[in-house]
Amino acid sequence: MSYQFAGSLYHNERSMLDAIAESWLSTGGIASIEEQRVILAEEDDETLMHTCIVGWELHLSHTPDDCDAVPSHMAKHNYNDTDLLWAFRRLRERLLLPAEGA
Repeated sequence: MSYQFAGSLYHNERSMLDAIAESWLSTGGIASIEEQRVILAEEDDETLMHTCIVGWELHLSHTPDDCDAVPSHMAKHNYNDTDLLWAFRRLRERLLLPAEGA
């Protein structure tokens, strides 16, 4: 099985889910680490996960006018909200860990 998100391929589901969480929190790389830490201080992982799924419609199937229904990203890659929640938790842990030697 191949794992794809935003035009990039990933070796496994975990790498793809981590990329989804990172891209959502960083607004596609626009938000700085400090801005992301502010968001993490204001929002819990469940809220981030939910707004990501709904905001990017990861849970919705799509039916383009000229072809059959396309399964949702979540169905196509066989993950659920809990899987994405863990990606946000891993990201939170990584961004909020004290710097080595600090």
